This record gives sequence, C-alpha cells and structure tokens, in this order.
Amino acid sequence: MASLINWVYSVTTGTGLWFLKMTGLYTKKANLLVIGLDNAGKTTLLGMMTNDKIGCHEPTSHPNHETLNIDGIEFSAHDLGGHVAARRLWQSYYANTSCVLFMVDTTDIYRMGEARNELSRIIADSNGIPIIVLGNKIDARDACSELQLRRYLNMHENEENVGVFMCSVIKRAGIQEAFKWLASRI
Repeated sequence: MASLINWVYSVTTGTGLWFLKMTGLYTKKANLLVIGLDNAGKTTLLGMMTNDKIGCHEPTSHPNHETLNIDGIEFSAHDLGGHVAARRLWQSYYANTSCVLFMVDTTDIYRMGEARNELSRIIADSNGIPIIVLGNKIDARDACSELQLRRYLNMHENEENVGVFMCSVIKRAGIQEAFKWLASRI
C-alpha cells in the first residue's frame, strides 16, 4: 500500500508525469470557446473534427458541446453560435475558458467591421488566454488574404496571445497548424 501511495505521489508531483505522457495515459484538458459571427463555419468545423463529416447546418440556436482530442489535449469545445442574441452569452463562458477560437468568414467583407468589434471585446475580456483567429473559406474565389484579414480586424503580427490562421474547413486545410499553435500555449 505504501508503494502505491508513493507512486501516486510521484505521478502527481511531476516526477512520474513524463511516464504518463510517454505512455499516452496523461491527457491535458482545456475548455475551448468556439465563437464568431454567424455563418462563419464554426459548427461545420466541430462536426468535421468530431466525426470527419462535412455537412450543411442550420444557424446555431443553442450552445453545442463537443469533445476533441488534438495533440494530447482533450478540448471541451463549446460552440455558442454567432447571431446577435447568442453573442450575449459569450462573456458568461469566459470564466471557465482556457482558450478561444474566433472564426471569421473571409468572403464576408461587409461584416468585417462587426467581426473586428467583437474580436476587440474578446481580446479585452480574455485575461491573456490564447486566441486563435481562423479566417475560413479561403477556397472561395472572393476570399480575402491573410494580410487583408489582419487589416480588417486591426490585428498585428506581434499579438502575443493571438494567432491568425487562414483555413478552409471544407478542404480541411490550415486547421492543424492553428491547433498546434494553440496546443503549444496551453
């Protein structure tokens, strides 16, 4: 019994933590808030990441929850929707959030000001947690470039806890890089 107690103590204090990580028995956990304006592709992204299927979705009317396992981290992902009424809920989720994924539709140039305002609020309220900005739909002909997206959102290269990544959920492109960046900061 004493050896079991010593082993548990060594694992929880870090001396045996490397063993758990190496054997895959240790999983880091993080709460991920998935937000952005409506029709950006948030629910499609989570559907693709959980069951590897792309589908058409109705606008999110109620918060959704999915569990994602990426790079040794178990993300408890909350998709809150992006319509105006749903945005009122966003702030109530910040307290238990480890990281934020803010998705932007790169083809919706007319709503970039709205996206910039929401992202500014998120950054101000984030308390330094990592934030991924995913510019989605880059496979579309009228998608803006990363440089244009950064300008629209007033993002700078030197944002410490904010990473900007361009992606196409439909083509499954650019997402892995974003989550690797996020995993390195959790």
